[in-house]
Amino acid sequence: MAHHQAPKQPQDEGKNFGDFKVVTTGTTKPTLNHSSREVAKEAQRVQPQEKKSVFDYQIAGFAWPFVLIMSILVIGVLGMILKVMGMF
Repeated sequence: MAHHQAPKQPQDEGKNFGDFKVVTTGTTKPTLNHSSREVAKEAQRVQPQEKKSVFDYQIAGFAWPFVLIMSILVIGVLGMILKVMGMF
């Protein structure tokens, strides 16, 4: 004969039922799914983004012209060091 278990309910959290303990891990309020119409309305409310200028782009948080200049300087210094050491 099978044992009948009562459904898990929020007020039963933490209580022992035989050989297992009921623990709820989510919120007790149900989450409502948005309908496709609501999602479409939200998408229409979002303002179109401004066009970015070439100088607005960043690499690792720095403006790309700064990264380009620093890269050229580092490559030049590394080249001079390797030339002095006789490896280049």
